[in-house]
Amino acid sequence: MIRLLIILASLPGILLIVYVYKQDKIEKEPKGLLLKLMLFGVLSIIPAVIAEVIGDLILGLIFPEGGVLYAFIDCFFVVALSEEGFKFLMLKAGSWKSREFNYSFDGVVYAVSTGLGFAIVENIMYVIDSGVSLAFMRAFTAIVAHAVFGVIMGIFYGKARQFETLCDERRKKLYFRRALIYPALVHGLYDYLLSIESIFAVVAFVIVLIVLYVIMFAGVKSAAKKDAPTVPWPTNRW
Repeated sequence: MIRLLIILASLPGILLIVYVYKQDKIEKEPKGLLLKLMLFGVLSIIPAVIAEVIGDLILGLIFPEGGVLYAFIDCFFVVALSEEGFKFLMLKAGSWKSREFNYSFDGVVYAVSTGLGFAIVENIMYVIDSGVSLAFMRAFTAIVAHAVFGVIMGIFYGKARQFETLCDERRKKLYFRRALIYPALVHGLYDYLLSIESIFAVVAFVIVLIVLYVIMFAGVKSAAKKDAPTVPWPTNRW
């Protein structure tokens, strides 16, 4: 039964990585590199959890737990910023200096692989604890959400790579910041709406989920069509 739960928890994330991988029409990324980034995403869970525990302890000393302000700060600044921050650090550590990073859409493939490495293990832990029904629910919600956080991060990450090639340090740093802040904001909104018990929050969550699906599929296709070299010569294979 445990083996089945692990398969059910892992499959949605793997399928989304394959989907994004197939959108890379110009030059496919090495599977070994993507596996490495998935592993880096898994490893990012450790510092993220430590940061969340410390953040919640500090937050609990300042605000009453369960309050609106507590939930807002926890979702946006503790959970979302910790998780997206450490995913970004692992993404950069595993791919920034790679010779394979020679197109802007590569950044999307790398970030989604890193983010879903994180999400798959997180999903396994939730599903083993709560069962098959949660596996199906999270397959269409949390896993897709983490993939979209990766897509947003990857789009700006790829642009940062292009500006480094142009020796534009200012805009490279700007897009690095966007690669972290934008997915963290969307992540925080996703978590915050889930934390509120009201019909308004439910409706807003459904709308946000629909937008995430649009970004996941239409947005990825659009980003793939706009793929452009991040180095003076498109390929390093002579």
